[in-house]
Amino acid sequence: MEAYHLRILLVLLGAAALALIYWFGRPKRSAPNRREPMMPWEQSGSDPQGVDTNTLAEQFSAQSDAAEEQDPLAPAGTSPDSSAGLGDRPQREFDLIVSLHVMARDEGPISGGELIVATEKTSLIYGAQGLFHRLVDGRPELGPIFSVVNRVEPGRFDLSRLSELSTPGISLFMALPCALPALEAWDRMLPAAQRLAGLLNAEVYDDQMHLLGRQRIASIREELRTYDRKTETRVM
Repeated sequence: MEAYHLRILLVLLGAAALALIYWFGRPKRSAPNRREPMMPWEQSGSDPQGVDTNTLAEQFSAQSDAAEEQDPLAPAGTSPDSSAGLGDRPQREFDLIVSLHVMARDEGPISGGELIVATEKTSLIYGAQGLFHRLVDGRPELGPIFSVVNRVEPGRFDLSRLSELSTPGISLFMALPCALPALEAWDRMLPAAQRLAGLLNAEVYDDQMHLLGRQRIASIREELRTYDRKTETRVM
């Protein structure tokens, strides 16, 4: 019996040794990541801040010199007066820039084909600086109410290669003063951003890259209402 028990003990010891070899010989798994889930632009390797919409708007403000020169960033084959969002709007500086960001969800980036369909359904027109613009119906010479920029540098959309586009998101910005009073312009831009998000399987973020909620919307509306009052006072 002692020999039988010894064999059983050796078998058990052998099994335990094999289990230890298997356990410690496996590839090590990295420690669990405790940070919040990565946002779509982090997964794609893009800069979370993307293109600087403030800088782009400042560049846009300086693009019309005298309507004699062709805007170098306007679509090929257009004249200065025919470039959407350009017209004969005088050169000026902006007081305030308000932006929203439409960022793709985890399912994948936004394609050029999806963007073309979405911009058509939201009445956006491709034009000056290679951006999409929302213009005042029947009054394109007033310039854009707001514009749409690619979140990937340099921010412009190449219409001839739009089918190759793959981007984590787009940004909408209005540079004040613009073609409409600030609050009225916001009431055009917000629904457009929400509509674009629905069409592109995306979500809307504020200028601080936080999901846009009712409280932030109310805060922006109040800021723009105050801006309009100050502007009216300044004009008077």
